[in-house]
Order: sequence, then C-alpha cells, then structure tokens
Amino acid sequence: MNVGFVSTFYNEVYGGAEISTRLLVKNLNEQNIKTKTFTPHSGFSKKDDLILLSGLALIPKKIFILGSFLSDKLFAHMLYKKLLEEKINILHVQDLFALPATFLCAQRLRIPIIVTVRDNLPREFFVKNINIFALRNKTYKAILQKCDGIIAISEHIRQKLISFGIWVDKIKVIYNLLPEVEGRSKLVPINDNIRFLVAGRLEKEKGFDIALKAFAIARTQCENITLEIVGAGPESSSLRKFACILKVDNHVAFLGKVSHESLLQRYAQADVVLIPSVYEEPLGRIALEAGRVGKPVIASRIGGLPEIIDHGKAGYLVEATNHDEMAKKIIILAKDKELRKKMGDHNRDFVTKKFNTQKILAQTINYYQTLLNKY
Repeated sequence: MNVGFVSTFYNEVYGGAEISTRLLVKNLNEQNIKTKTFTPHSGFSKKDDLILLSGLALIPKKIFILGSFLSDKLFAHMLYKKLLEEKINILHVQDLFALPATFLCAQRLRIPIIVTVRDNLPREFFVKNINIFALRNKTYKAILQKCDGIIAISEHIRQKLISFGIWVDKIKVIYNLLPEVEGRSKLVPINDNIRFLVAGRLEKEKGFDIALKAFAIARTQCENITLEIVGAGPESSSLRKFACILKVDNHVAFLGKVSHESLLQRYAQADVVLIPSVYEEPLGRIALEAGRVGKPVIASRIGGLPEIIDHGKAGYLVEATNHDEMAKKIIILAKDKELRKKMGDHNRDFVTKKFNTQKILAQTINYYQTLLNKY
C-alpha cells in the first residue's frame, strides 16, 4: 500500500488539519505503510516523503481557500505530473481546498480517493448578504458524492455531511490522532496562582471575549487566578483593550502565537483549560490535548465539543456566549484543588481510551484496504 496525502498547507501548520495530517503520516510510516505528501506550500523544511508542487506556492493562500476554476486546474496539472512519478495506489485528501484538484487526478489515474472532512458544511461567509462560498459548496457537494470514501472527524461532522446531502453509507467517523505527551502530564504549575489557559486563533468565533468576561467575574471571588491567552489573530488588539476595560490586564498574559510543542507545554503547566467557542467546533483539538496532559476543561456546549468532554467528570460544558455560567465553573475549580485533580485525571483516562492511537490507525488502514479491494 502506497498512500498519497494531499494537503494545501501541510508544512506551514496552518491549523489542526496540518497537525493531524503530520501525526497520521508519522504513525502510518511506523506501521511500514509508505506515504508521500503532496503540497503547494512546503513551509520551511524538506523531507524525502514531502513533494512540493512547484509554482503553486506563488498563488495567494486566499485563492486556495476561496477556490477558483483556474487554481483547481493548475493544482490538478502539477499534482498529476508528480503522481505519475510515484507509485501511489490510493489518494487521501486532507482538506477541502485540495479536493477538486485531487479528484480530477484520481479519475485520470483510476485510483480510489478518500477525503477527510474537518469543516462544517456548507461553508459560510457573508458579504452584503451574499455567501461567497455558495458556488464552492455546490462543487464540494458534487465531488463528495463521487468520492470513494469520506472520513468525518467527529459524529458532529458526520451529521453535518448528512444534512448537506451526502449519502450516509459514504461516511465513516474516524477521530484524529493525538500527539504523544509522555512526561508532560507530570509537570506542575510554576507558581501558587491558579492558571487558566485559553488558546487558538484570536477571532470573534473563538469567544475570547467571553473568556475575559468570565475571568473578570471570577476574579471578584478568586484573587489568585490568572489567565493566559495563547494565539494571534485579528482580535488581538481589541482583546487587549477589553482586558484593560475589565481591569484585569495585570492578571492576563497575551503570549502570542507559539509552536505546537510549546503549546503542549503550556497545557501541562496550566490548572484548567477554557474553550469559549461561539461557533460549532468540528471536534476540538485543544480539549483533547488538554485531556492528554490531565487537565480539566470548561468549554462551550456546541459543535463536536460535547462528544469529547465528559461533562461533570472531566470538566464542564456551558452554554456558548454565557460568560456568567462559565465564571461560576471557573470559581468552582479555582476553589477546589482536589476537584481539579480528580477531573484532570478522569479527562486523561477518558481521552486516552476514546482516542487510542492503535485503534484509530487500525480503522484508517482497514478503510484504505476496503476501498482498494473494490478496485
């Protein structure tokens, strides 16, 4: 078996999709399954199993994200040339941006194609009441119906795909792999303050303002709590100003964007992780990684998050946008060290069991083999 991965932003770690793809490639290789990863954007490193589609890196990222007929054709042309040089017998698309081009190649080469769907569909972004992804959504739907297999990263995404009009029997739920965290879960907070952490791209949909409001309320009863905000984005400046307005700026640290490795370290040294999203998280990698290092989580009851957080045992789920409810849970955990430990330990056990690496690998490999047997 020789699997060809196609990822638009693979080596730039544009987000959770790229992290998940890297982990899957690494673990498949350890199982002696050969892989090649094809990408237009190679980032900083070059590896033997990474194949750059030269010339495509000059195309602005926004073109890939929004999609266009010309970029799809060029992507497909460059990808097809590289695929002819490799003995790939199954293609696995890692993001929707690369789907149209990869599908064209799979048809020409007459090999099976699988796509992992990590996004809510239909995609929506409105400009003057017009959804700029409307046409692209039609393209995605038509191609998804013709793909040999679809992996949904959560039951939430599976339901979204069904509502989108995709046939149920095409969809298989296989969770993302998680990084190894051996040793990190033994780290302890670096001072006597109770450290709350929230991470992600600083955008409105991530609800960082909700976290700040909840934190400000909680500090009126718990003066020994601090908040770390990890990430960068368009809301960075306004969030800093908001922290000042709430008069908690001296207790909030804006750490900016950090490496994935550094983020895992931050989880381990925090006491509690907050996930205040106001949009439907497809799964919730931050919640899972926090669980792997044994931290309780307070998160919005939205999207895929209820699927991966054992409410009342591994942390708490609160209604999205409800900063008062989040503040109450912050206070409960801030005041009870034993409860934090109990919930953190349960979260580690829950996540480790549900997201077992060997189980997820076996599901993925068996799915590949099932589709290959049909050709």
